[in-house]
Amino acid sequence: MAKRFHFSLKTLLVLMGVAALLCCGAAMLYHEFRQSWGYGPYSSFDEWPRSLVDLIDSDAALVDDVEPLGLGSFVDHASIWRIKPGSPLRQRLFAGHQLVATTSNHPMVPDLLKAAPGKWISGDRADYNWYATPGYGSQHIEGVDLFLVAEYPETGEMIVLHEWLF
Repeated sequence: MAKRFHFSLKTLLVLMGVAALLCCGAAMLYHEFRQSWGYGPYSSFDEWPRSLVDLIDSDAALVDDVEPLGLGSFVDHASIWRIKPGSPLRQRLFAGHQLVATTSNHPMVPDLLKAAPGKWISGDRADYNWYATPGYGSQHIEGVDLFLVAEYPETGEMIVLHEWLF
């Protein structure tokens, strides 16, 4: 007859504690790994994407107009930004980059919607005005900033998907 395992309550509590510590450690390592590869909120302005820093230029007040999140940065860089309504960053973005009107059927729209935190999205994607770098998502383009912009006309808030491919 097979012998059954019998654990005392003390042994079970110790095992549960060790398992909990291992799980917490794994979660912290996962978070640190994602941060080191450029995912999630940036810990300082120095880590922000170069193109966003260039848009802000020397106007430090504009830092409060944008909320950037990293989507990865190894060789290529990707990020998503939320720009407040009425911010001068809108004019700077459109003046500094060739963006053309597009539709909610643009091939990069699903990527933007997947990357944006849920609280950033208001309404249906057809309700937005869409702008993009010509060829972004349909052609392989390297060495330039690529943008997909979703502007919610009711509020003027913008969500920007940015990529720089090496």
